[in-house]
Amino acid sequence: MKKNVLILLMALALVALGVAVASAGPWVEKATGGGTNSINIPIYGKTSLAFTAQKDKDGNVKGQAQFNIHGNPNCGRFHVKVQCLRVEGNEAWIGGTIIRAKNPKLVGKVIVWQVADNGQGAGSDPDQVSAFPFAANPCQCMCWPDLELFDWPNGNIQVKERRLDNN
Repeated sequence: MKKNVLILLMALALVALGVAVASAGPWVEKATGGGTNSINIPIYGKTSLAFTAQKDKDGNVKGQAQFNIHGNPNCGRFHVKVQCLRVEGNEAWIGGTIIRAKNPKLVGKVIVWQVADNGQGAGSDPDQVSAFPFAANPCQCMCWPDLELFDWPNGNIQVKERRLDNN
């Protein structure tokens, strides 16, 4: 009897977990990437970046990014909570708030950056990343700011958009 009750409780827990995961929905927009630029982005110098951002069908955005600005001691390392994502074709605009930083004056500041996924393999143009200026709010990325893109030959960016069926 105890064994049957335990199995029933476990089954109910798995069903509840499945409902919770299903209600969160799959992503419809996604951008991920990482690498180090071999050329100097103006103001920042050599920069390492790793990020992931995704938006679900309800418009909820989640993600994070880790920046290491080697060439600018005022920036150093900082971690961003991603709060905005806009995907259009092979490009994505990402925005978020700095939540941890080597320089404590950066905590709470908002940045927006743009990336371009230019394909895979030796015959493809290098992926691109912009500088990451401070913004008024993380959702400024929805306005598609016109940011200058720089080649990122030592990095890889993936920008994806998935259309969901209405069935």
